[in-house]
Amino acid sequence: MPNPMAAIDSSVLLALALLGLSFLFSLSAILRNFRSLREEPPDESSDVGGAFEAVAQDWRVVLPHLIELRRRLFFAVLALAIATAVSFTFTPQLLEALRRPLPAGANVIAATITDQLGMFMRIALTAGFVLALPFIATQFWIFIAQGLKASERRYVYWFVPGATILFIAGAAFAYFVMLPAAIPFLLSIFADVPSFLRLSDYVADVTRLLFWVGLSFELPLVAAALARVGLLSARQLLRGWRVALVAIAVVAALITPTADPINMGLVMLPLFVLYLLSILLAALVRREKKPPKPKKPGRRFRLFRRRKRDA
Repeated sequence: MPNPMAAIDSSVLLALALLGLSFLFSLSAILRNFRSLREEPPDESSDVGGAFEAVAQDWRVVLPHLIELRRRLFFAVLALAIATAVSFTFTPQLLEALRRPLPAGANVIAATITDQLGMFMRIALTAGFVLALPFIATQFWIFIAQGLKASERRYVYWFVPGATILFIAGAAFAYFVMLPAAIPFLLSIFADVPSFLRLSDYVADVTRLLFWVGLSFELPLVAAALARVGLLSARQLLRGWRVALVAIAVVAALITPTADPINMGLVMLPLFVLYLLSILLAALVRREKKPPKPKKPGRRFRLFRRRKRDA
């Protein structure tokens, strides 16, 4: 079985350096908006139903938020375009990395004259999204944080590194665990048939697998965010674990390129562990301090009340 970890070349180091640069740009964006992030929102109420009621009474109250959302989306798309353009410099090395899980004897061919151009752009766009992910997550974090109280923003501080780490962990799991197990199995069903893979199909399947597995690893963050705004609770997640298990099985069947239970199990196991982690995070972010219990009257106070009644 081929080892995808072999021959970690300079392109990987360059990608890590660019990812670190994206984190620096994210930090600079937070520092530029630090003053607005420290301000309290105009409406101190954190009730979601009250917010919808206010919008229903006067829809113009949502216009400043839409303008701010448009501004954050512009910066996010701009960062994605710049990161995609930078990814053009090492896209051939990324294609070589995507071919490493292939077993010996399997060949990738370009069946049409547009296959190479289309797959070049697809690989560059996927790499650009990964590189720009810290900055994109920062833009959404700035948009969300401006509507939270200062006491509530501490739950969002780990959003940017958490989203990036979970996505990279999911993509790495798909690349280092799933692909080396799935691809040789698929190509060994008929051992006498030579394997000639179309470039567009192979790259599309691999990049789609890396993207969706990485995205599915964001489940704990989504559950924690929904629990923080009151739309979900840890008790609801715990009660619905059977339904979640069926849903995870359906997602695993859609993500994996094979229908065998082994590869589906490789996807279902980490997703179910992430679901359990989501329950824990939902319980942590919704945990509230219990009101202090009233103190029981002391012995002297009880004796004083008894003497008063006797008198």
